Amino acid sequence: MEVLTNPELFSMYFLKILNKKQELVPFEYNKLQKKFLAERTGYDLILKSRQVGISTLAQSLIFHSAVTTSQSAITLAHDNATTEKLRLIQDRFYDNFPNNIREFHKPIRKYANATLTTYPETNSTVTIATAGSPNIGRGGTYTIFHGSEVAFWTKPEEIIAGAMQGMSIPNVMLESTPNGARGWFYDRCMDAIAGRGLWKLHFYPWFEFDEYNLPGWKENKIAELKELFYQEYPEDAVSCFLASGKGFFSDIVIDYSALLNNVYKPGHVYTAGLDFGQSNDYTVMIVVDKTDREMVDFIHINKMSWNLQRQEIKRLYNKWRLSGLKAERNSIGSVNIEELQKDGLVIEAFDTTNSSKAKIFQQLHEELEQGFRLQNNQVLQGELNSLTSKQTSTGLWTVSAEGNGHDDFPVALALAISARASITKQARSWR
Repeated sequence: MEVLTNPELFSMYFLKILNKKQELVPFEYNKLQKKFLAERTGYDLILKSRQVGISTLAQSLIFHSAVTTSQSAITLAHDNATTEKLRLIQDRFYDNFPNNIREFHKPIRKYANATLTTYPETNSTVTIATAGSPNIGRGGTYTIFHGSEVAFWTKPEEIIAGAMQGMSIPNVMLESTPNGARGWFYDRCMDAIAGRGLWKLHFYPWFEFDEYNLPGWKENKIAELKELFYQEYPEDAVSCFLASGKGFFSDIVIDYSALLNNVYKPGHVYTAGLDFGQSNDYTVMIVVDKTDREMVDFIHINKMSWNLQRQEIKRLYNKWRLSGLKAERNSIGSVNIEELQKDGLVIEAFDTTNSSKAKIFQQLHEELEQGFRLQNNQVLQGELNSLTSKQTSTGLWTVSAEGNGHDDFPVALALAISARASITKQARSWR
């Protein structure tokens, strides 16, 4: 029967939910739920507005799979209250499942406690718990994994790695509203936007949900939530990640109108900034046109040999006939700078301290405030949004990414802005 193999038909005919009027009704997918079902890959991140039905959809997919095939499913939520709500959704599916269907009888449960439910006829287990301890979910072998409000978990990387261990076929749905421009969920969303890694990002802004497209709805919600509106009901996948601290650039409007495809203009002065990184960090080089006061090019790479990274740096250096290149010398930077200098690159080395970093970021702030144009790159935007300024216990002010966020783009941009342009460089014969 198609109704047993098709999750949407199964939900429509067999499952009941409470609508927003607290009425018990058949579960018919809305357009966002249908969109996700059609586009899911198995490695799925869902960045969403509140109450658009993604958690209910995930639970229906788990219920359908558990009662029709052999599955071991786990759902983890960020707090006990949400865990209980997800358990209620599963119980409502079961309690209201029809008994008078000839082709498919109501499934039998053996255990149904606060955490575990078993279906012996299909040899399926369904676990619902709170993502508190890093050991939660570790040790089991799961076939379906639903994570709810992942941006609010305390140790998401360890928990997710434990729950996914042994999963032969990926079937993972990690959904959340945004919670600051930092952390595992934020990083994976930015990676997905940039086309890196395994995860696919499904972004559902509030205006794609029909129930929110009512006259005056947005105005009333803004009056209720104030500045939190764009976090609870996001409109784009970057600005919704509001930093929990005060953003270093939050007092200015940054112009992201610089063109993406640029060519060298004779007579213009080009400088670049270079921030080295590998493994968990990225090597970023940003080129700016000091004449037109705009960003014109960049590279953003990691997990590449140093030799290949230097080849990319030299390519950009020669492409733009740079009049100045300022590179961070700390740690791995010094060796790479020496190798690049052997190849003829003229580099201004920069030693990063709290004081020197704050100085170049202040210069960057002033340039952006005065209209310096940047390219519309979402990773760049996210990292600029995550920068905060804090005062240490000794009274020193520091500028850094919120939480475990990256600042590779901002550092490279600040170095490019502050790089000294050598007039004699423009007379050089470029190969």
